[in-house]
Amino acid sequence: MPFNLLMKRKIFRVIQDICDEYEEKFKEKVATASVVNVLLAEALAHRGLIPKDYIKSQYGCDNPIEQGFTPNARKEKPQHVLEQEQKTLMEKDKMFKLVLEQWELHPALEWRLKWIKEAEKWKDKLPHAKELCDLADKEVVSNE
Repeated sequence: MPFNLLMKRKIFRVIQDICDEYEEKFKEKVATASVVNVLLAEALAHRGLIPKDYIKSQYGCDNPIEQGFTPNARKEKPQHVLEQEQKTLMEKDKMFKLVLEQWELHPALEWRLKWIKEAEKWKDKLPHAKELCDLADKEVVSNE
């Protein structure tokens, strides 16, 4: 059953009232979309469609409307995201290790340049990427 115009106005008024109360309590504005996101997440968590700790993982507290939206809560990544990023980094480092092992088997300049370029992007984060960059630098020096 679709919402009629009167119901939509009532819902928007409730959301606007929450925003006004938040502004009065914390002396700062809150985006309507942020309030709607929290309300929607609460409803989805209540129905079991998303994890109960979703709001805390996203906003840094159980009830950001009552406790305040922390400015850096959105910058902190949930644990599963951090684990996935770590796994990706480990896989990329393993790839650079394999490139190092095959370096002498591939004398083609195009192949080596491709990997050097990629290693340059990752040399500050991955030890094997740094090692590949160092190896490439040594080869340039020895060829000069």
